Amino acid sequence: MDQLDRDAIAAEKAGLSYGKYMAQKGQKPPAVRYPKKRARKESAEAMPDPEVRICGICGKPVPSDYKGRKYCSAACADEARRQQVREHNLRARAARLAELAAGRENT
Repeated sequence: MDQLDRDAIAAEKAGLSYGKYMAQKGQKPPAVRYPKKRARKESAEAMPDPEVRICGICGKPVPSDYKGRKYCSAACADEARRQQVREHNLRARAARLAELAAGRENT
């Protein structure tokens, strides 16, 4: 057991963190050295070409500024949302009508 372990055990017994224990003792805790991160290459050759996506509403290319973006503009996104709500409502209405029809047949 080295001095570091003994100090850690003593700090735990004193109810202090290791850093506070060492500060009370008048010593700095040993510095932890992390490996340096390698710098990324920011050149155009290192970056792959982004996948070109097409707007599902108007057919224009979608900007690649956000990975999950599906539509080229807010107007196209609003139109897509309207279409989704319309389809959902039609399916829900068809299900309600089927339930009513099934209920009439059983009576």
